[in-house]
Amino acid sequence: PSYVYLITDFSPEAFAEELRPLQLTACETPAIFEISQELQTTIGRDQATNLEYNFPPEGLTIKIEISVGELVLYGSFTIRSPSSLTADFKIRSTSEIDYFVSP
Repeated sequence: PSYVYLITDFSPEAFAEELRPLQLTACETPAIFEISQELQTTIGRDQATNLEYNFPPEGLTIKIEISVGELVLYGSFTIRSPSSLTADFKIRSTSEIDYFVSP
């Protein structure tokens, strides 16, 4: 989807009000990655990151290295940003993960 906003008042308050929906949309839209593409990132405490992979018919192995803290991963075959209520599977770990998701 595309968003077009007409801003006639350039006050910081008006700009922030118009910018907020764009920030929410950008944060809720997952990045799409290719299979075997490595992602190196740091996720802060109590933060979420949305990732999207095109699920191959033969299944998918998820490999994650955790250096500090705990990871809770929610996965779905139908919902772009799954939660604990909408996930098809959930992975919770404090160490290295090597998890196969079957088709």
